[in-house]
Amino acid sequence: MGENLKNSMISTKVIHLSTSHSGGAGIAARRLSLALNRYGINSIFVALERDGYLANNKEIAITRSLQKKMFSFLNSLFSKLFINRTYFTFFSMAPLTYRMVEKFGSPQTTIIHIHNWFNLINLRVMQKLLINGYQLIFTLHDQRLFTGGCHYSLECERFTSNCSKCPLLPKPFKILTKWNLNRQQKIFLQYADQITIIAPSKWIEKQAAKSRILKKCKIVYSPNVHDSKELTRASTLQTRLKKNNKKLSLGVASIDIKSPLKGGDILPSLMQLINENNLAVDIKFLIDYKSNPNTFWEEIDYLLVVSRQDNSPNVIHESKSFGIPIIGTNVGGIPELLNRDYDFIINFDSEILNQILFIINNLVKTSMHTSSQKIRDDYNNFSLNSLSDITKIYKSRLNIN
Repeated sequence: MGENLKNSMISTKVIHLSTSHSGGAGIAARRLSLALNRYGINSIFVALERDGYLANNKEIAITRSLQKKMFSFLNSLFSKLFINRTYFTFFSMAPLTYRMVEKFGSPQTTIIHIHNWFNLINLRVMQKLLINGYQLIFTLHDQRLFTGGCHYSLECERFTSNCSKCPLLPKPFKILTKWNLNRQQKIFLQYADQITIIAPSKWIEKQAAKSRILKKCKIVYSPNVHDSKELTRASTLQTRLKKNNKKLSLGVASIDIKSPLKGGDILPSLMQLINENNLAVDIKFLIDYKSNPNTFWEEIDYLLVVSRQDNSPNVIHESKSFGIPIIGTNVGGIPELLNRDYDFIINFDSEILNQILFIINNLVKTSMHTSSQKIRDDYNNFSLNSLSDITKIYKSRLNIN
C-alpha cells in the first residue's frame, strides 16, 4: 500500500493544522502526519509553540506575539465560565496568516487539513484560502464546526435550525453564537465544493449531515489513523488482571480530569465507593505520567471512559492499539469503538456508579482477562483502510488519479 500511495501523490503536500500537539485532536493529527510520511507522502504537522512540544522533522511550531498570547489566555478564561455545561470557544486568533500558509505550496498541489484551529487560524484566513482556490479538509474531532462555539451540544439539536438561541448561554452572550454561525454559514455554503468533512465516527457524521452549516459539504466517514508501527508495547502481553493478588488497575486518560463533559465530576464519588467497599482497585491518571506516558498504558488493565458526550476519543484508539479493553459510556461515537466480547458499555445516568462498581467487582472476583494480541488484531482490522481512505480524499480534491 505504501508504494502505491507514494507514487500517486509524489508532488502533493499535506499540511495538518492543530492548535496543540496534545489532546485528542492534536495527537490524532500528529499521528496521521507521521503515518503519511512513513508511506512516503510529504506531510507537515503545524501547531502552536508550547511547553513540551518539540517539533520533529516535518513539524512546525508557530510562535505568537505576547499580545496574541494574552488574548488567547483571556479568551480561555472566558470560555471556562461555561465549562460546567459544555466547552465553548467563541473567538479565534490567527498567528498563522494566509501568507504563511501560502508558502507551503500552491492550491494545485497543497491540501490544507484542519483539525483543531482555535487560536491558530481563523475564519477570515480560511475564507481567503478558499477564495484563492485551496482545498480544505476538516476532521470533526467535536461538533464545534457546525455550532456557534459549543464543542458538544449534548441532547440539544438546535444546530439543525437556529443555534443562535442557545439554551446553555446567558442572554448577553447569545449574540456571540449568532455572530459565529452567520460567518460560518456564509463560508461553508459559498465554498462547499472546495470543502470536505471527515467524520471519525458514524455518530458525528449523522450530526454533521443534519446541521445547517455543513449541509452542502461533502461528508466522509473515516476512523482516526493509528499506525501500529509507532507503538512500543509488546503485542504478546496479556492484560494483567488479578495476578498474584495484584489490584485491578483502571486508567483515566482525560487531559482535564475534572471536566464534567468527560465525566470527571463523578470520579471522586467512584473512588470513595471503591474505598468504602474495600475493592482491590486502583485508579491511575494519565496526567500523572507526563514524563513517560507509555508506563501508564503498561500499568492499567482497563481504560475507564465516562464521558457525557464524545465523538471518537483518541484515548480509546490508543488503548485498543496497546491491547487494553475499555469500560465506556454509551454516548456519541464511543459504542462504535467497543467490542462486547471484552469491553463493557455503561449508561451515563443516575445509576452509573452502581454499573461501574458491578463490573469491577465481577472483574476482581473472576480474574477475567483477554488476550492483548486479540484486542490489537480486532482494532487493526477495524482501522485497516483508514489511511488509504483519507489519501483517496486528498487525491480526489486535487484530481489525482
